[in-house]
Amino acid sequence: MLFTPPGYEVTIPAGYNPGRLTELPHRLCLSLGKSVADAYAYAYAKKLRMYSLSEADSPPKQRFVDPINDRYPTLPFYDERHFEDMADIMSVEPVKEQDKVMMGMLQSLGIEPGKPFAPDEKTKKVMRQTAIDAWFYLQEWFDNIPKDRLYWPDRHYASLLTTDANLASLFTYDDHIDLIAQAAEYFWCTYMPEELTDSPATQYLMAMADKDGKSPKPGNSTSSTFRRKCPSSNSGL
Repeated sequence: MLFTPPGYEVTIPAGYNPGRLTELPHRLCLSLGKSVADAYAYAYAKKLRMYSLSEADSPPKQRFVDPINDRYPTLPFYDERHFEDMADIMSVEPVKEQDKVMMGMLQSLGIEPGKPFAPDEKTKKVMRQTAIDAWFYLQEWFDNIPKDRLYWPDRHYASLLTTDANLASLFTYDDHIDLIAQAAEYFWCTYMPEELTDSPATQYLMAMADKDGKSPKPGNSTSSTFRRKCPSSNSGL
């Protein structure tokens, strides 16, 4: 597999399957399935190699890192660090058509390609409060989740994978971008499939309230009732 960056127009050499990236920072995850023995999965992973095309004739020794004891926070920071993360990504990523309005507004905050992000202390304080306000706004959205987001009209379950009208995770339409729904989806998820399909089917249900419609409270016990046998050949609870 030969991964190429956005805008790469050079002919792919023979013998490679092209992996055309649409973004620059890229993570490759490999899942071998639950049925594969751990020893086999470990041995197989050790065969993987990643190197530059220019090194193909004499690949360097692969370096493997074991992160088992490391912590990798994947959720965004809801303070001034949120804007630092935005600057790190948006200053190097290719700008898509639907991003141009937002990129223009970000310039007023000092976030733009090719320039260092160095807000003063007053600006950092405003950014911190803005991120906190955004957290409370989205949390309020989930505390009062729209009825059309519930999986069943008479219960309080919502799908974790709340896609757009096209069963995709883009929320981009011909005439608008659904910013609130887009923000809400990535408020409680980090990675979303590009689109949901009937086969293979994927679903995660989240209990948004108890049977009386009350939000779960810290320290309180809750219970759920499931069918003993799910009508599926591959399901898990």
